[in-house]
Amino acid sequence: KFKIYFKRKKTGLNKRGIQVGRGREKNITEKLPPIVFKEDSTLSTKFMSLPPPPPNEADLRTVWVMRILSGTIIKGGFITTKIWCPNQVWYQSNTPIKNQSEKIAGLQYIDTILDEISMVPVKSIPITKFQAMIQDLQIIQTHLSGFDDAIKEAKVELLTTKDKKIYASRKTNCLEKVSSIKCQLNIYDSNTTLFVESLLSVLQKS
Repeated sequence: KFKIYFKRKKTGLNKRGIQVGRGREKNITEKLPPIVFKEDSTLSTKFMSLPPPPPNEADLRTVWVMRILSGTIIKGGFITTKIWCPNQVWYQSNTPIKNQSEKIAGLQYIDTILDEISMVPVKSIPITKFQAMIQDLQIIQTHLSGFDDAIKEAKVELLTTKDKKIYASRKTNCLEKVSSIKCQLNIYDSNTTLFVESLLSVLQKS
């Protein structure tokens, strides 16, 4: 119950709405009409929807995080149930990214690998070809770990001398392609648009 107390000079009411000064007390109260709140489900679901709960499978949680991040880049979204990230955060001007050209080249090379995987059904890819693609991704991850402490070096198990030689050859080939992509880039350190677009493409294709 809500109460509104009115003060008038003629009646001589105190702060509690009780008339004083003439030996008579009178309590003046009035009930407010109930407030009806209707949630705008359209607004909450289309523009400010909360992220889905994390999956129980540990392998799927990486994909779950990537979906949340891609949503924040496209139109903004909740990273957690309490933290909202507008997409303008990704496109801030005069916010240089450390070793941006190396990261863009790595992301664009990963993008080509994902395109190659998407064109062939996973069940139809020979195991050797699939392992080669995985190695390429591990090489790029290890390469980028040297430019950003947040990126962990990929763990690669090479048991035989032949495997080590094959891996070394693939590493040289991958890094040459990344270097070629980097030389073709024409970016400014303060412009993050190309980095964000490259990151978004990888997140969506993954």
